[in-house]
Amino acid sequence: MRATCLLSTTLLIGVFAVGSTTVSAREAEERYKWWQSPTVKAEVGLTEDQSQQLEAVFQAMLPRMKADKEELDRLESGLSKLMAEATVEEAALAQEIDRVEAARARASKTRLIMLYRMHRLLAPDQRQKLEVMYQRMKQERHGRGGSRDE
Repeated sequence: MRATCLLSTTLLIGVFAVGSTTVSAREAEERYKWWQSPTVKAEVGLTEDQSQQLEAVFQAMLPRMKADKEELDRLESGLSKLMAEATVEEAALAQEIDRVEAARARASKTRLIMLYRMHRLLAPDQRQKLEVMYQRMKQERHGRGGSRDE
């Protein structure tokens, strides 16, 4: 149960951390920095100190996350080019796929470490409130035809 709650809360943090392309830039920014959202702060009971600590975790991890994303994008672009050309040997393509997937794993690991650090800043009742928000958002998305997270 505890692991499930941690996973759900981590997923919720991730949902807030990743903006949808169907929302405005302002809404995406608010989702991206959910800990600064007045709505989330009120519903979860975040203190200003917690909000600042969450921001500090985010800022500390941001350069690594950006570098990981740039590397992944660069490698994916190269892989796409190799596949489009269709001239490379399969073994070489497999090696490039391994590089792309290793970069994806590094990016995911960095992001999950950040989310874990954020999770640790929240009290158990705040994590529970985030879980409730996550479940509500999941139901709302499901009502609109679902999402890629489901």
